[in-house]
Amino acid sequence: MAEKVAAMAAHAPPDKLLRCIEAVLECREALAVNVKPKFAVDAMVGTVGQALRG
Repeated sequence: MAEKVAAMAAHAPPDKLLRCIEAVLECREALAVNVKPKFAVDAMVGTVGQALRG
């Protein structure tokens, strides 16, 4: 598992990986305050996709 994580991490700079982690944390916070899961996850996926593309 660690090898897979290291390989994935090698494809993006640290600032973009940090943005992805922040997106996951924001999703968890949204779910904690009863945001509908579809909206929270959609926002997270969009943010992660944008961070890794640009």
